[in-house]
Order: sequence, then structure tokens, then C-alpha cells
Amino acid sequence: MDRIIKENQNRMIVATFASNVGRIIQLINSAIRHDRIVFLSGRSMVNNVEICQQLGYINVPKSAIRKLGDDIESMPDHKVLILCT
Repeated sequence: MDRIIKENQNRMIVATFASNVGRIIQLINSAIRHDRIVFLSGRSMVNNVEICQQLGYINVPKSAIRKLGDDIESMPDHKVLILCT
């Protein structure tokens, strides 16, 4: 996953179960490591990521994870990873 995120220069959309917290953490850490902003789609995904942040399982800058919204249109494709359920 890390290699794919690193080498891909396009906008990425990754789907996983919102309950697969280990995979979500892995994807977020890899995206941040490769200078991408993570946009979350899905109520359960947003809730689970917020809980992980509160518990300290995800420690990244607040601006690195956002809810899917209009601001995604202003981002270059190589800086975007959409994490959805």
C-alpha cells in the first residue's frame, strides 16, 4: 500500500470497512508520509477516525485529515487520498 501511494501521482480513492481501524491507520500514516491530504467519506469512517484521534491511535496534524467537501476541488490530484467506506 505504501509503495502504491508513493508512486501514484493521481487522485486516489481507497475503500475499506470503517471497522477496519488497523487498515485505516495504515492508510492515513502512509498518505501523510507521502504528503497527501486525507479526505474522509462516510459517517462511520468519520466517526471512527475521530475516535482514533481522541484515543491517540492517529497522531497527525489536524489539517491532514478532512471531511469530504468542496475544498477538495482546489487540491492538486497528487495531494489527495479519499478514504471511503
